[in-house]
Amino acid sequence: MSKRPEAADLFHVNGETRGGHGVIVLPCGAGKTIVGMAVMEKLQTETTKMEDKAMFSGFDYDKMLEEQKQYQAEVKERWGNSDAYKISKERTKKYTKEDWERINKIQMNNLKELCRLYNANVPHDDAGVQAVVEKSHKFIQDTFYPCTLEMFSALGNMYVTDGRFTVYYEKFAPGLAAYYNEAIQHFCKGSSLVDNGCQKD
Repeated sequence: MSKRPEAADLFHVNGETRGGHGVIVLPCGAGKTIVGMAVMEKLQTETTKMEDKAMFSGFDYDKMLEEQKQYQAEVKERWGNSDAYKISKERTKKYTKEDWERINKIQMNNLKELCRLYNANVPHDDAGVQAVVEKSHKFIQDTFYPCTLEMFSALGNMYVTDGRFTVYYEKFAPGLAAYYNEAIQHFCKGSSLVDNGCQKD
């Protein structure tokens, strides 16, 4: 038996001030839209949905610079001796504000497509999802540093083991971080079989 009417009642709380507002979080396919519409009917009003343009607007340039300074010591401590770190530093020091805005737009468009596929319940190993992951892998290589499959796999794992990454992806859709990681691991495994463990071009 569907629990959606019960969920709407719990959210509405009989019209009390502590109910009828907030964020509805349910797994994909569980009926967020139906619950939301039921609440709207009870409230006799409309709800506010975050538009894609706002959700996928990306970073503020000045805030990005602040965060780079905030995490600079940690990044250097963890990866400072790696070639990837040195190459990334050399590349990014030349980037202008316009370059970062272009980079942000590419990242957000890729993330938007991933989110669309996730919300449509497309499996992580689907060709469409894997195309998004491959594009992301190539983007990292072209923009920041040579990213081996091993490094890309480790990056995917960080999306679910480092709370900061997880929170970032979960704001777009609950479960997106794990979904993205699974898609990345599938990509790396498949590419390793094709390339015999070598970096994918």
